[in-house]
Amino acid sequence: MIMAEGTSEKSSATVEKEVQDKLSDSDVEFIGQKHHSVLIDGFSTFLQNGQFCDVTLVTKQQRFPCHKVILSSFSAFFKSMFTIGMKESEQDEINLGVFEDNLIKKMLDFIYNGKVTSVGDTVDLLPLAVYFQIESLQAICEQTLSNAINLDNVCSLWKTSKEDFPQLTNLQCACQSYVLQNFCKFAKTADFLELESQDLICLISHQKLKASTEAFVCMAVTKWFQFNLTERKELLYEVFHNVHFPLLKMQFIEEKFPFFQETALQSLMDETRSFSENLGIQADFHSVRSEFRPCYDREKVLVVLGLF
Repeated sequence: MIMAEGTSEKSSATVEKEVQDKLSDSDVEFIGQKHHSVLIDGFSTFLQNGQFCDVTLVTKQQRFPCHKVILSSFSAFFKSMFTIGMKESEQDEINLGVFEDNLIKKMLDFIYNGKVTSVGDTVDLLPLAVYFQIESLQAICEQTLSNAINLDNVCSLWKTSKEDFPQLTNLQCACQSYVLQNFCKFAKTADFLELESQDLICLISHQKLKASTEAFVCMAVTKWFQFNLTERKELLYEVFHNVHFPLLKMQFIEEKFPFFQETALQSLMDETRSFSENLGIQADFHSVRSEFRPCYDREKVLVVLGLF
């Protein structure tokens, strides 16, 4: 190669180092975002114009020309369908007539555009995200619903995620955490009275339960039983042995607790009576029920115990 006088040829390694020195992390991030934007725009254009399509999703009233490679990139369901020799891998059309047209359209909008437009859409799309195994969409739905949890919907979200979508462990944990942190408010709702016994046990035995006092926990559980005592009475010991009775005054139990004479609870009542009447043994008393819950102010509890 002929070089002009006074110049020298730089090695490719030197040029690369100079470029790297001039590029900041933000520059690299911008380039990555630009690349991502070009891909998304390209996917969206292909979908809108029906370009290079090699498969059509057929719903009740609509047909959606798509691309196997794009569907397979986002959906484990479609990837398996198109790669493990299923009959659909050789077909030009896939029948999805069991799904509503608008839901398949919203799902494709996410796959090709990466967007979910509203909280309502996340509720609608969650079953499709699970069925078609679209992990990125499932994660968005879970996070959006987790952020929208309140007293009015936490019970239904918790129940639905456990019974219908057991793989949504993040949503289940978010619902449980919300109830534990807001137990005093939740215990006053109608949904609390409808809880399954195992869910109630899970809450009142949890180390992260936030309750004002053990008396509140005791009376909340009592109301839960009274709501359907006929069917729940056989669960008295199974549930109440998670209440920390030794932290309560015997006077309170005898006056306010309607089940203190129930045969099934006598071992718990004897334990409580022994604990309250023998202050000298409390330090050596070995029972989970005699321990303070982490949420309690220990100094205040000690004052109460001193009044036994």
